[in-house]
Amino acid sequence: GYGVFAVEVDSARPNIIWAGTGEGILLKSQDYGESWKLVQEFGSPIQYLVIDTRNSSRMFVRSFNGNIFSSADGGTTWVDESEALAEFPNARAISALVYNNINGRLYLATRFGILESADFGINWKAVEVIFPNDVLPVLNLAFAGKNSQEIYASANNLVYTSKDGGKFWQVRRLGTVRKIRVLWIDPKNENRIIVGAGKAGWK
Repeated sequence: GYGVFAVEVDSARPNIIWAGTGEGILLKSQDYGESWKLVQEFGSPIQYLVIDTRNSSRMFVRSFNGNIFSSADGGTTWVDESEALAEFPNARAISALVYNNINGRLYLATRFGILESADFGINWKAVEVIFPNDVLPVLNLAFAGKNSQEIYASANNLVYTSKDGGKFWQVRRLGTVRKIRVLWIDPKNENRIIVGAGKAGWK
């Protein structure tokens, strides 16, 4: 009776599939989804699940209560990395957890703004943004396929872009009053960008 909110496939071993449920349970299949086993219970619905494409033993989970967990051994043990977010006001109101497989860094879209971690969630630093407070929170992030410095971020009904890692930004209006919650860049054609707008609320 619980929904599945997050699904990831191991890029090195596609027979392995991970799924996070609304009950806060992390499930693993090693036979392309034919059978499943319970790996971990987080106590809060799992909203995001990310696997490091460079090392599939390293994984990240974000729960609906704003906690970030990391595993360095393929999901056998987990560490709560949430304490490091305390220095950033409203940072635990996370709308997206994004792994940049170009530079190997982890990013959060939050009510504080954008946060970046170079050590897999142990420490975080703020990415400079020009977003006024009335358009926060940042709702989603995407990176151009071959350029780790080219960031796309959505806030309210606007899309902000930076080609230098966040030093300078441009803003684009897309002619919708709905909040832009999905950003996707075609890895084979960086000029093809898809956004999704909707009314879904914060959890």
